[in-house]
Amino acid sequence: MQYPATWIPNKTSSQPPRYEGNDGFFQISALDGEKWTIDQVAENDANHKLMPYGTAPSITKLKIQGQEARLITPSNDQPKEEKGDVKLIIKFPFTYTN
Repeated sequence: MQYPATWIPNKTSSQPPRYEGNDGFFQISALDGEKWTIDQVAENDANHKLMPYGTAPSITKLKIQGQEARLITPSNDQPKEEKGDVKLIIKFPFTYTN
């Protein structure tokens, strides 16, 4: 994954680590979605009870490098402490077992 060289891990952030710079950040995590569709995962995140994306977020269906993806963008009433956060969910191309 490519990101600006000036973005560094924030050692004080929660796990998984968050890489950030003056102009943005990203954080990668994984979900055992064996029993969930990508649409269910997106709906669950978009409509979380804490409303991190506001009361009316939108979900856009995408394909990224051939993989199903969903982009959650906030509504205008997104809480200020969320700082314009969006979420990109990408379906992993194969089942990963540890």
